[in-house]
Amino acid sequence: MKLKNRSISRLALLALGFVGLLLLHAHIASAKDSTPPLVITEIVTKSDGSGQPYEYVEIYNTTSEAINLQDYQLQYFTSNFSSPANRWPIEDKTIQPKESLVLWLKKFAYPDIPLWDFNSNYDMYLTADEVYEIKLTTSGQGLHDSSLRQVGIADADDNILSTALINDGEVDGITNRSIIYQATSSAEMMKLGNDEPPTPAVLLPEQVSGPTTPSNLTATPANQSVTLEWEASEGAVSYTIYHSDGTTTSTDATISIIDGLENGQAYTFRVTAVDSEGNESPATKEVQVVPQEVVDSEAPATPSGLKANPANDHVKLLWTANTESDLAGYRVYINGTLYGTVAADKTSLIVSPLELNREYTLEVTALDQVGNESEASAPLVTGPTENVPTPNLLITELIPNTDNYAGYDAFEYFELYNNSPDPIDLKGYRFASYNWDEEIGDTHILKPWDTVVVWTRNASISPISLEAFNYNYFYSYKSKYFQEEYTIVLGDIAGLVNGGNTLTVYDPDGLEVVRAEYSAEDVSLKQTVTYTYPKK
Repeated sequence: MKLKNRSISRLALLALGFVGLLLLHAHIASAKDSTPPLVITEIVTKSDGSGQPYEYVEIYNTTSEAINLQDYQLQYFTSNFSSPANRWPIEDKTIQPKESLVLWLKKFAYPDIPLWDFNSNYDMYLTADEVYEIKLTTSGQGLHDSSLRQVGIADADDNILSTALINDGEVDGITNRSIIYQATSSAEMMKLGNDEPPTPAVLLPEQVSGPTTPSNLTATPANQSVTLEWEASEGAVSYTIYHSDGTTTSTDATISIIDGLENGQAYTFRVTAVDSEGNESPATKEVQVVPQEVVDSEAPATPSGLKANPANDHVKLLWTANTESDLAGYRVYINGTLYGTVAADKTSLIVSPLELNREYTLEVTALDQVGNESEASAPLVTGPTENVPTPNLLITELIPNTDNYAGYDAFEYFELYNNSPDPIDLKGYRFASYNWDEEIGDTHILKPWDTVVVWTRNASISPISLEAFNYNYFYSYKSKYFQEEYTIVLGDIAGLVNGGNTLTVYDPDGLEVVRAEYSAEDVSLKQTVTYTYPKK
């Protein structure tokens, strides 16, 4: 009987242990299931810079599904933690699975600070997809440096998903240092520490359970397929691949071939690591790849000939055109951050807004049709200046009052001068005065240090020929006659007003190049108004 009782006791202990193990796994699974879909992982309450313009709150999507943040809110609680003092809406933004998003609090007094300044402040290279700008609506809004406050993220139905305390028992407002939090099974995040180096859009291993994010993800195109490779994550037993169409695949290897793709179409992929407990790491940065029947892995040549025309609030960047037949365009970077993309047939871009007397580093790359990107051009360090150089194009003469034909001044014109050592193609330039604004639609090359006469010819006087125009001014001195290459005709416009007005020249980017004003007192029959650029 005693042996039998011992056996029963052992069996009971084993059963109890098994039940306990099941309960433990159930508790773990329940904790995972109850983790909020969005959690707050990092906050900077006091940034560097005048007015602290770089404060941010970082959120993280803990789920395996993309979350549409339309009508979600970043909420800020002051004295009453049951009712937010500020509700800052989020619109037209989606956060991908296992991805972080930086909610940048754009201060009311500094609405135009660009992303590259945010990146420069934190020594990061975030893209616009990784940042959402929360537009504060009064000058008093922002995160407090020293008083106890609560930050929350609420869904479209105003349900609080995640909250984090700042200045809880200690001052968290340390210049350009962050507070980091760990996700829990409740809405309230657990503070791990403050005075930490900011890592916007990058999670630290201790902030989420599970293995580390796979590193060095690459994508190699082939015919209707892509090969993905990455480095193993410690503790991972499998990897999940997130496709751009929202589907996922799983593998226990660090290489995966994705078949059945369409050649010539761009695909993006991200990868996470999964441990034996089912914990999933944050995702890698996405890679983009284009399958090809015959793989083109050769990048375009590096753009050259960068030069800048500075103004007092912007810089016009110019470069020499690439000659590749498969050129798709150019990318312009400012201080390492992508500023914009330029079409293949353009070789200039206005970079703005920029601060006066501050230097910026500008670079240009070339991009082909399948996404190969060249090495960056040699960096050009430049910036706006008060000493704006004399424009390359000048208005040097105009005449509003001439002999008439059909009741209109028939021979009005203005003269343009190329004040540079380079030829200027006037295609895309616009001339505006009074009620007209006319663009040059065809190529017209104005040689260095040369002039062109622009004849403002009303439609009613269109029968008058260039020969008649020449005769009006030079009579029988045919050696002085203008040839077509030195003349542009602007037809069907009102012309230059005799009572005084302003004539303005705009470049193809829409920026004012130069303007000339004249009054009624300046206008006399058959008399020109001449100009010189003001001396500094």
